[in-house]
Amino acid sequence: MAAQIERAQREIVLVEDAHIRNGPGGSKERTGLESKLGVGIIGVSAVRGWAATAHIPARRALPKYEIRALSAHSAAAARAAGEAFGVSAVFSDHEQMVT
Repeated sequence: MAAQIERAQREIVLVEDAHIRNGPGGSKERTGLESKLGVGIIGVSAVRGWAATAHIPARRALPKYEIRALSAHSAAAARAAGEAFGVSAVFSDHEQMVT
């Protein structure tokens, strides 16, 4: 599991570095990553899967990210994931989460 978390953290850092270097529209400006980037995760299980074992721990280890919303296949599963990961904004419909 530690290897999965490390790999996810490296991938996040690579994306962040590319965003800082290139900025919006390819400019070389800093893009405002000084504040936390809100993250919503679709397809979360409270007890298993990539979100529980890699994505959530990796993003929590990086100070520039904040998990703000979770989506699961049912309302009960979404509530359970929210309780397990301390996220209050939970959805059973991923389209509601992103609108």
